[in-house]
Amino acid sequence: MQFEDYVTYVCIQEENPNDDAMITSYDDPITVKEAMASYDAKLWKEAMCEEIQCFEDNEAWELVDNLPDSSTVVPCKWVFKRKTSENGDVKHRARLVA
Repeated sequence: MQFEDYVTYVCIQEENPNDDAMITSYDDPITVKEAMASYDAKLWKEAMCEEIQCFEDNEAWELVDNLPDSSTVVPCKWVFKRKTSENGDVKHRARLVA
């Protein structure tokens, strides 16, 4: 059994004092593998595509086949976050950070 094949979420339910409904929140994924294995993988993928499109629109990077020997590769990773607006809408955000 390999534990990296499993995705876990911590579910916290709390009473909303202004409403009879329950608020449920889940941990955000830590890795791309977790994001793509989650129940809302499609939304995470859309968020990742939006982030890549922003890099391309702002000409923030250029993809190359081969780097010159004098170049340094900057490692990066994805950060995933759910953002909730005041009216309760949830937006999935993915950021590529160095």
